[in-house]
Amino acid sequence: MTLILSLAFTLTTAGPVDTAVRATEAPNALRAAFTVEISNNDASLLYRYDPREAAGSRWQRLASAGEDRRLDAVAEAWSREAAPDGRLFADNLRANLSGQVEIDDFGSAWRVQFDHATDATGLGGSLEAEAWLEPMTGRFMRIDYALPAPIKQADGTALNAFQQSYRLETEPAWGLSYIAEYQVQLEVADVQRTQSEAYRVVVKEATFFFSTPAHEDAYRAKTYGQLAGY
Repeated sequence: MTLILSLAFTLTTAGPVDTAVRATEAPNALRAAFTVEISNNDASLLYRYDPREAAGSRWQRLASAGEDRRLDAVAEAWSREAAPDGRLFADNLRANLSGQVEIDDFGSAWRVQFDHATDATGLGGSLEAEAWLEPMTGRFMRIDYALPAPIKQADGTALNAFQQSYRLETEPAWGLSYIAEYQVQLEVADVQRTQSEAYRVVVKEATFFFSTPAHEDAYRAKTYGQLAGY
């Protein structure tokens, strides 16, 4: 059965979709220490990140196997971010689900289809997206993104294909949905050659905590207030 749900721009409509979106919205003060494996067919890299460590020791390589400079570049880009743990949460879902979305009801799971405005591809544009939602728990299980058509630049550079899939899990302390695994596939071309790239990222372990006790207390008070209807 196909349902058409019209969601308010604030996504205040009650129901599993709103619950699932709220679960992806981690407060700014929430941090995570995690171990992550970044791999493709040629190499595998294992890193540990902990924001509680000194600045130069937060991102550490634990192990590696094989060699691939493109995989090294992925890890290097991640290490240069101010808060690498921010990648553990999906972004812009509320904004992109604020209009009309199409839902295919399969009973135990809903498929929510929408357009995702983003510049994550590096060339602008929007992605076609579908999120798999478990209505009983109100949590997203998986989100898939795909480029609907090639994006070409005036200089001849083109992104011919882009696909990214997230698998989400619920962290036990706060009930928030985080990205436990994602896969990326893309094809980029210029006037001389076409290159393909594919890699997988798996979060092996993650511990979530607030940056200060005061932030934790404030979040607990806010959450309690919402549950009590304040």
